[in-house]
Amino acid sequence: MPAVPREPYPWARVAFSCLLVLAAWAAAMHRAEPTRIPAALRAAQDWAFAKTWLRIGPACAREIAGLARPLWAQAQGRVFELGPGTGDHLPLLPHDGRGRVQGIAAYVVAEPNAHLHPRLAARAARAGFAVRYDPATCPGAAPDAGSAESESEPPPPPPLVIVNATLDGGPAHVPAAIRAHAPYDYVLASQVLCSVRDVQATLQAVHALLAPRGRLVFVEHVAHTDEADATVDAQYAPGSLDLRLWRAVQRAADYVWPAVAGNCHLARDTAAAIAAMPGWASVEYRTRRRTGSLRFSLAPIVYGIATKAP
Repeated sequence: MPAVPREPYPWARVAFSCLLVLAAWAAAMHRAEPTRIPAALRAAQDWAFAKTWLRIGPACAREIAGLARPLWAQAQGRVFELGPGTGDHLPLLPHDGRGRVQGIAAYVVAEPNAHLHPRLAARAARAGFAVRYDPATCPGAAPDAGSAESESEPPPPPPLVIVNATLDGGPAHVPAAIRAHAPYDYVLASQVLCSVRDVQATLQAVHALLAPRGRLVFVEHVAHTDEADATVDAQYAPGSLDLRLWRAVQRAADYVWPAVAGNCHLARDTAAAIAAMPGWASVEYRTRRRTGSLRFSLAPIVYGIATKAP
């Protein structure tokens, strides 16, 4: 009787199954107690997200650049950006003909993923900033990156301070490096409020950091609203099955997606949270929801400005 050939051990399937189990465990832990995730697991999540974002971030930024450009071009004075990632929107800020930043006195960023800091610092230097790290939150950071200027000419480039922090603790727990430059004339937020752990506390901190009549400028992906939403530029038909399907997909994805995508939530109604918070003189925004685009069907984009009351 001929010998039956021995099958090779299915290492690939075993490894894939282990990854699925690990992802499910991480998702369950993240959903149950997101603030008590072990440090090693959180570090692994940050590393994995950074590796992914370094690849897909530029494409995501290009996709919404047309919406962000006219908003970012308004920034002036003291500016704070929440979660800039690798700084993809820095080129959208006002610049002169020589590539130097115009009208900005100081620029502070809060980016909690240290794996993104080197790319952020390099891009900020190319954008004409004098890059500095906050020593209190970035103790192991590389030396200051300086700026792209090759010679020292007045006026000096504005500082850009990188702070490794979030605003999840609310106004009472804003890091000193962020408070040092407050009040801010502009706070910028692009595709970041989807991932903060406490939206209300973060918005309260933003409001407290703004000067009277200061502006929160935002471009965020959000949950699908209903067919009657007047801010939407592409309507679904009343009772649309597509709209109900995309809502269900967003809600289902939020059971796993935050654990593997830097706490990003697809079903978060960020615009409503901003509009509902007291203390604004006005909140104006539009919603981009293209029915022919997978990206915008899965995650519509809101973009606008909230102005603090005087």
